[in-house]
Amino acid sequence: MINFSMMLILPMFLEGALGLTAFTAGIMMLPGGLIHGIVSPISGHLFDKNGAKVLILPGFLISTIVYFIFSRTASLQLAIPAIIALHCLSLFTVGLINTPAQTNSLNQLSLESAPHGTAIMNTLQQISFLTKPT
Repeated sequence: MINFSMMLILPMFLEGALGLTAFTAGIMMLPGGLIHGIVSPISGHLFDKNGAKVLILPGFLISTIVYFIFSRTASLQLAIPAIIALHCLSLFTVGLINTPAQTNSLNQLSLESAPHGTAIMNTLQQISFLTKPT
């Protein structure tokens, strides 16, 4: 949930608190998206060779460190390159965590249940991403 919430909170911080345009905030988030696009297939290949634990545990460790740093340094004085670097690291960890975790969980299902499992996971991701706390 933290990884998904970053996709919502960070642009709001960049636009609202720092006063950047939506275009500038999007450009700042682009490197992280590119890194995620590169890391996900690589983590899929590593998952096939080594299993899920080898990727998920370091991913959560790095993710914890990145979000701890973000929580302690997020202010109006935080430099833009630091925001970009932390965002890139957070999406690196998303690639390490999500691809193996989803593949591992879907591998537990029978062939008849696999389409239903995929639909449930996609639905839960959309619901969790769109649900805002009141």
